[in-house]
Amino acid sequence: MKCFLRNRGLTQLVSAACIMSLLNASYFSLRASGGAPTRQPKPWLKFTGMTTVDDSNHNFTKMLENMSVEERITLAISLQMFPKLKKSDFGQFGLKEYDQYADTSKDASEKLPLRPQTFNDAGPKVIQAAFEAGRLNPDDYITPLQIIKEIIWVSEHSLFYPFMRNTVDYHSLVQWVAQKKGIPAEEVQALPTFELEKKIVEKYFAELWDKLSPEKREQVLNRVEKELGKPIPNKAAIAVMGGGAVLAALGGTVALTGFAFYTTMSVIIYSIGAIFGITFPFAVYTTASSLVALLAGPIGWILAGGLFLGGLIWALWPSVDRTASFIMALHFLKSHAFHEAGQLK
Repeated sequence: MKCFLRNRGLTQLVSAACIMSLLNASYFSLRASGGAPTRQPKPWLKFTGMTTVDDSNHNFTKMLENMSVEERITLAISLQMFPKLKKSDFGQFGLKEYDQYADTSKDASEKLPLRPQTFNDAGPKVIQAAFEAGRLNPDDYITPLQIIKEIIWVSEHSLFYPFMRNTVDYHSLVQWVAQKKGIPAEEVQALPTFELEKKIVEKYFAELWDKLSPEKREQVLNRVEKELGKPIPNKAAIAVMGGGAVLAALGGTVALTGFAFYTTMSVIIYSIGAIFGITFPFAVYTTASSLVALLAGPIGWILAGGLFLGGLIWALWPSVDRTASFIMALHFLKSHAFHEAGQLK
């Protein structure tokens, strides 16, 4: 296995918003399925596992090859691979007419959602329709090779990119992000890939929670209590805790083990979105990944107030957060797949 320690510099200043997209997927998927595994194991699960160290480029590539088109679109969206929407795109591919969207989040409502700026914001169904209409070419975005190239691009210094081989030691990338996010070294070294991915998810949740005022945190807890139908005692005390402690505190009152971790966290993150008045271009989400796709875009960045570092410095340096966005997207695809296969109760 390659050493994950690298010489890294300034990274993109982005937020924990991508965690919102991924956690919401768990919540809406569970509500649609009634919380029970309903499908046969996905073919790509043979190339990964809940206790494996996923450092094989062969297995990583085969996993991508065996994913559905929608799953690969979701991963491409997590890397923000799709282009800007043109005005002529509106009214097509399942998009509303241009003037049926709000120009700013301040003006957005359920009837007048915020206008998507890129195909990343619009969701897999729109992207698939654009593929079918010839507006986008899937070979430019969702082949395993294109996804691998993009992962290398966002995780390596661009001066070295031309000399990189198109191979990915995925576990090393997960270790690198985990180390940068302050996960203890002993966990970085010892944990299997899936468990280390989950630690990254928890870190991003903590960062998002820490952005909220105690008053907004208490509003979130009230919504969670209502949605789960379970009382949360000492909400005022939990509301003043930092993100690193709140999960432990909630673990005593709501389910945070197994697949319930993802569904409970989904309710929390969805509630945070509601508190901020985030609205979305579609009223009904028929698949988990459609919500993943939508919130991975600028709507998600608005929620957490993330900014991009512009200019040449941003272009050159590798991005922990963009790499983490992919890791968390893949982690939630895995959690759903393990749950459906009966491996994650």
